[in-house]
Amino acid sequence: MEEYIKEMKRMSSKFLEMVEEELKIEPKEKLSRLVKVKESDSCLRMNHYPEKEETPVKEEIGFGEHTDPQLISLLRSNDTEGLQICVKDGTWVDVTPDHSSFFVLVGDTLQVLFLLLLLFILIIYLSLLIYIMSLLYFVLFG
Repeated sequence: MEEYIKEMKRMSSKFLEMVEEELKIEPKEKLSRLVKVKESDSCLRMNHYPEKEETPVKEEIGFGEHTDPQLISLLRSNDTEGLQICVKDGTWVDVTPDHSSFFVLVGDTLQVLFLLLLLFILIIYLSLLIYIMSLLYFVLFG
């Protein structure tokens, strides 16, 4: 079990490094170290759900509609259906099971970090725009 947890952390960290690289986040390992450090609050949760036909409708088993609070969730699939994701327009879409794959879900924390990054970039651009407009004003009207 310890080896599996170690490998899941390694995979999570590698995925976050790829996100950092693609978004050109500096310094490197800004996100991935959140998973790597010993004090990380990452957790491993294993769930098994019976096939839908085995479960009476009134006693449906599962998590229900929710978001994941962490940076990312790595889900190891089996051949059981039932996983759905909510797309931008609010509709729920079935995810086809694939026992040879992991599904990576972006969690609330990562979404908030990206929104803050975008807000920060917007503030910098607005500040530059105001500075340039001030310079132009003083050049034109002295």
